[in-house]
Amino acid sequence: MVPRDYGTCPAAWGVGLLIGYWYPGMAGWAGVWIGITMLLAVLSHLRVKHPFGKMFPAVLNLVIAAAVILLFAGDLAHPFG
Repeated sequence: MVPRDYGTCPAAWGVGLLIGYWYPGMAGWAGVWIGITMLLAVLSHLRVKHPFGKMFPAVLNLVIAAAVILLFAGDLAHPFG
């Protein structure tokens, strides 16, 4: 069962990506948290043996989060500076 406020965290990370326009380190940290969430989503899909088509959105978001992390890796140490 999914908690009612499940969309709150991804929405907050989306805001983090938006703030990352002005503070690049925030985009990097938002990418880290999105990546962790999507990695856990992929592992959950694998555990219940879903076909690849059902886990594809999580895999795609994981790849995008990895790209964001790589793009902003140098700014992770200073999220607001």
